[in-house]
Amino acid sequence: MLLDETKIETLRRLIEQSENVVVVSHVNPDGDALGSAMGLRAALARRDKNVTAMLPSVYPDYFGFLPAAESILVDEKEHDRCVETIAKADLIVLADLNQIKRTDKLAESIRQSAAPKVLIDHHPNPETEPMAVVFSDTDISSASELAYWVVCQLYGSDFINKSMATCFYSGICTDTGSFSFSCNHRSVYEAVGNMVETGIDINGIHDSIFNVFSESRVRFLGYCLTDLLKVHSDIRMAYIAVSLDDQKRFNLEEGDMESIVNYTLSMRHIRIGVLIKETPRGVRMSFRSKGEFDVNVFAAKYFNGGGHRRASGATSPYDFATTEAKLVEHLYNELKTNAQ
Repeated sequence: MLLDETKIETLRRLIEQSENVVVVSHVNPDGDALGSAMGLRAALARRDKNVTAMLPSVYPDYFGFLPAAESILVDEKEHDRCVETIAKADLIVLADLNQIKRTDKLAESIRQSAAPKVLIDHHPNPETEPMAVVFSDTDISSASELAYWVVCQLYGSDFINKSMATCFYSGICTDTGSFSFSCNHRSVYEAVGNMVETGIDINGIHDSIFNVFSESRVRFLGYCLTDLLKVHSDIRMAYIAVSLDDQKRFNLEEGDMESIVNYTLSMRHIRIGVLIKETPRGVRMSFRSKGEFDVNVFAAKYFNGGGHRRASGATSPYDFATTEAKLVEHLYNELKTNAQ
């Protein structure tokens, strides 16, 4: 994969001129946020930079196997330290996010920083004005894949070591659902093939991400599918709404609801799936689709969210019960004349 050489040269110069680098990703981080940020952290550290990986909120503990995961600064836990680190940075790299606001409470410090900012992302409508360089490709599998190709073009494929490859591969495999979507381009398989050559443990990575759930989480999945799943066959939509009480009942931990939304699309006739999750900070929504329905447009139109055509998210402006009612109302309004 060949990226814009002018942008690569600009990034190379910015890296050479920097000493203290912050790599930050989005709030409620997923595998691609962690994979892209930690892969870039490893690459910059290998160039002898003082690099800090930073996240706005806590990440699922099963990603603790990633190299140097213990060094991640989490704003929810150490806000003052994060602000001080950003203030000292002479380069800020934003990975797997298209808008600075997705860094949540870190956004103000990032905007106020005089450090050059670099964006590496695969979501639509990237924020470009405050950026020194933007690498954006909505057709690529993940931010982790894009970050991999950026590093390759900067320093050559031989520069990629096992630590970087472990991070980048973890991001790719989670953001493609273990290579079941967003992976119809040759580049992702070329990248993964090169990563395998570094000696990464493919089986071990998959076990660490997908086979680490507790008994309570497995029982919670059964409860979701038996009691919480609601199906509207006439518009080919299904959703699961999980309250705080539901989560307390099963003693859920951060990350225990990852991938739950995908079960809604496992039914043959369903084309739109949604997870509604009540949290202490508001109501989170995850949207998935098959076929032509664009959940990115839907999430942006009704819930101030966004993401990709077939996978998007939002923080609802409503309370838990109202969010559920508004979701059904809006989907019927969108689909009643043209059911997917």
